[in-house]
Amino acid sequence: MDTILEIKKKNFYLRMFILPIYSSKICFVRFNDDKGYDQVIKFLRGINVDCDSYDASEYRDAYGFVAKEKTKYGNVHFMFMNMCEEYKSEYVNTLSHETYHLVNNICSHHGLEFHPTGDNEHIAYLTGAIYSELNKM
Repeated sequence: MDTILEIKKKNFYLRMFILPIYSSKICFVRFNDDKGYDQVIKFLRGINVDCDSYDASEYRDAYGFVAKEKTKYGNVHFMFMNMCEEYKSEYVNTLSHETYHLVNNICSHHGLEFHPTGDNEHIAYLTGAIYSELNKM
């Protein structure tokens, strides 16, 4: 995976990379506390993301969430992971859960559909590639 950008700070970690499948840009964000979340919001504003809705407690206090935003890097699929002390025990479950949503966003962006009677190999392959990469971080 080609890394576009990586930031390692005390209160947050961010890595933006290109997933070769569908040339999707993904930005993984993990924050440890409110200060880390505020730093993430500052970064997002710096890459031209409208962050007004992200300042709400429903995002700040979520275990994790995904979003797709237009940025100065083009369309980017974001995954945010909350690593505050009370959320750490659910990290793997949340990572898997949010990976599912991320896959749905990427498939939707590229017009890929779920086929109820098919093997959906495109979804399985994309899920494995993303989860494998995110699990390393």
